[in-house]
Amino acid sequence: MFEDIGNADKKVIIVKGKGKEAKYAQLLFQMISKIPGFELPQPITEAEYELMVSKVDDQGKVDTGRFIFFGNGTEVGTQGKSVDWRYDNFGMKYGWLGKRCVITADTKGISLKDQSEFSEYYNSRATDFESVLRLNEINYSETDTFIAEDVSLKLEEEESVTGKAKKIAKGIPMAIFNSAKKGALDTIDNARAIIERKELWERQYELLVCNFIINGFEQFIDSSSDKIVKERAIIVYDVKDAEFAHLLHNLIYEYSGYEVAEFTEKMFIDNAKSLSSKNKVIFLGNTKSAKERMRALQYGFSEHGMNYGRIANHAFLNVDKLKSNKRDAFVKFYIDKAKDYEDKGKDYEERNNPSIKDSIAKHSVFGVYAGFLAPKLLFVLPALAVGAAASIATDKVMAEIGTSKDINMYQHHLLLREFVFNGLSGFMEAN
Repeated sequence: MFEDIGNADKKVIIVKGKGKEAKYAQLLFQMISKIPGFELPQPITEAEYELMVSKVDDQGKVDTGRFIFFGNGTEVGTQGKSVDWRYDNFGMKYGWLGKRCVITADTKGISLKDQSEFSEYYNSRATDFESVLRLNEINYSETDTFIAEDVSLKLEEEESVTGKAKKIAKGIPMAIFNSAKKGALDTIDNARAIIERKELWERQYELLVCNFIINGFEQFIDSSSDKIVKERAIIVYDVKDAEFAHLLHNLIYEYSGYEVAEFTEKMFIDNAKSLSSKNKVIFLGNTKSAKERMRALQYGFSEHGMNYGRIANHAFLNVDKLKSNKRDAFVKFYIDKAKDYEDKGKDYEERNNPSIKDSIAKHSVFGVYAGFLAPKLLFVLPALAVGAAASIATDKVMAEIGTSKDINMYQHHLLLREFVFNGLSGFMEAN
């Protein structure tokens, strides 16, 4: 395992949340440290990560290495909106785009009635993962019924129930028992299931780390292999647009190879004296810094509230809110452009990463599907209606989108691809 990457000098930084799952970030660190050719520091906190990426060195550069965001922290939540999920099962997820990977588990994502199924899933993988970690067999009960009778009495009658189970069952609010039909033994089973459930999240993270090391890590490294970097750019954004800044960063690296740093508006101002006039800067949104610099701007692209343009070494991307009577036209435009962006992504991958052609064919977002496609597959483009779904009436598509906030997200996802595929190279290569 990992023979193809063992001789490479690679660096990965793990950013951990501050929750109880942080100890499994240490397990991930230990597992990666065992792989030949890899160097990584101890996992860092989100605060340390923010400090790391908020400073520029003497050459106007920041640390733009590979990052794995781990756990259930704030950064995981934001960065997770900008990756392609490659694994998603029983609340456990990992995925990546560009040089950023996210590994997380919804520790409340397994219902009581699914616990025994999770046990089978966990136990079936013990042999496959034993080279990473010894997984001891588990056995979780399942139940989804309660009763509204005297719980204390029923538990006293069942001698096999522990004192701990009695205490837990006694504390269950009576209101949730109202739908129960099966009798006292269901309450006993439920008490057992709740006791078992207390440590279920640890089993999730054990399995998640093993699965990533065996099935995900090498793919992540291969997909984020170093590209020839001709120029570097800085994305400046408002904190409310963080998820879109992360997505723009990942798309630029994935489909162009340019290195990118991200600065919030405050970080950009704080580092102003360290930056050169030659730095390529992409302003995302109508930040104060953007407004000061775009007085004479004429947009090179302006469609359905999506705009981008450039002046010298500054590029500007922003989205205007669409009125309700303009949304139908946007949806039609979105559907027309979606296939074009997918084709451009495929073309890039086929020219630069021949080894993953099969992966593209397998995961392609825009194959022929009946109905609506799930968002965030290979190209992370939220899907409305494509392939067979393209014939669905616009009003039905609009019903799926819903609020103006949803429209805003779709506008951003489309604008970022339009810029990356059709505007970025001209901006980066211009003198």
